[in-house]
Amino acid sequence: MAIPVRKSDAACGAEIEFDLSTPIDEATFGEIERAFHDNIMVFFRDQRLSEEQHIAFSRRFGELEIHIVKKYLLPGHPEILLISNVRNDAGEHIGLADAGFTWHTDTSYRRCPSRCSLLYAKEVPTRDGAPLGDTVFANTIAAYEALPEAMKRRLAGKNRRTRRVLRAARVLLPPSLAGR
Repeated sequence: MAIPVRKSDAACGAEIEFDLSTPIDEATFGEIERAFHDNIMVFFRDQRLSEEQHIAFSRRFGELEIHIVKKYLLPGHPEILLISNVRNDAGEHIGLADAGFTWHTDTSYRRCPSRCSLLYAKEVPTRDGAPLGDTVFANTIAAYEALPEAMKRRLAGKNRRTRRVLRAARVLLPPSLAGR
């Protein structure tokens, strides 16, 4: 039986209706992986996963990377990076708090960037019953395909070069250079 996949109206994304806490055979994972490839970004609502299930599912997509910020790795499960703006009683963040303040592509600075990132929201704030937050995704394939042919010719044969810039340093730059 095929897994229900509902495409979004955006340039990328689809919802897959499947309980990831259940056993996943190769054929079923193949369907999930195809939906991921076809839609660039997929999501699964209302999941209840243990850390072990989260790691096992993530591992199906390839070797897992351990984040460089060791302070926020989940104790006993270093494959999981905690991302949170919640503070403990001592006033310290319990997770990486600035993970999404700037537009970015995870590990794009590496020679071989990660295949994907698997986010699992355990707590999402709401206001008046509506979820808050603004995790957004972009389809860079569609963006490239929408470029004028002249721009595609200018880009042909070029490689990307990525540079990580500290936000604090960006504040010191004049506005004409801040976006570079």
